[in-house]
Amino acid sequence: MLSRFLAKRQVCTATLFGVAVYLLLAIVGLKFECLIATWFSVPCPLCGLTRGTMCFLSGDWRQALVYHWFSPFVIIGILVMVGRSFGSRKMQAILLRSCRWADGKKIPHVVVGLLFVYWTARVFGLAGFEF
Repeated sequence: MLSRFLAKRQVCTATLFGVAVYLLLAIVGLKFECLIATWFSVPCPLCGLTRGTMCFLSGDWRQALVYHWFSPFVIIGILVMVGRSFGSRKMQAILLRSCRWADGKKIPHVVVGLLFVYWTARVFGLAGFEF
């Protein structure tokens, strides 16, 4: 899963560019409406992730986790994509090997499962979550 995504450096770089543009637009104040939340009045699993990531990048870790517990994973993903896109060949090889190991241990599947559990808790209105 992860290793297939990172296998093609061009795809990784294009994704990193898209994420950078998205975050820059969020920095300048462009508001993005979640279509799932707008159409169905239910937050999607990723609602609050942009705000959480922005708070995390500005150093407000507590507020980042209030918006979305998975915002640190976005930062980790960005760092991995930067390393794959612009790092040395040795760093790229280490990243690919690490992602193959994570894939073998089914870590991405566990993270997606935890995201689903977290989203379910948010939908049912557990205290401490903001949308």
